Amino acid sequence: MDRINSIIGELLLLGKEIPSDQADCNLVQLVRQVVVLLNAQAHMTDNEIVMRTELDHLPLRCANNKLKQVFINILKNAIEASPRGAEITVELYREEDTGVIRIADTGPGIPNEILNRIGLPFFTTKSEGNGLGVMISRKIIHNHKGTLLFKANTPTGTIVEITLPVL
Repeated sequence: MDRINSIIGELLLLGKEIPSDQADCNLVQLVRQVVVLLNAQAHMTDNEIVMRTELDHLPLRCANNKLKQVFINILKNAIEASPRGAEITVELYREEDTGVIRIADTGPGIPNEILNRIGLPFFTTKSEGNGLGVMISRKIIHNHKGTLLFKANTPTGTIVEITLPVL
């Protein structure tokens, strides 16, 4: 029942647009908060999340908690995919009017036949997953007029690249 309730709750989120309570945010601070939060989980498997940026402030208009939800989802996936003792990197930089967040893990990577299916409803490779996390994350980023891409990281691992319009 708990699993069904969780799936229903996530499906209901998909139908909602971003609330009109968007506010000015600092993307650097937002990402840093998530990295600090999830580093505790990463340390449980001797992994570490390392954030690399030369920026102190990157302004954007956003639904703060929705973007945090996306970053938490992507970083949790990276932690789960990485072998014990791995480093997960989070790079944050600006390209013209766009903020770019690149999250790279050193897991086994995603085969091409699976890469094309990521984000489809109920598609998951996890035994405890429901196949909605990436789909919801993609919807949140789309509602912020951004993009969410998954790429192979040579020689191993996955890169998730999120772009968002900044002020």
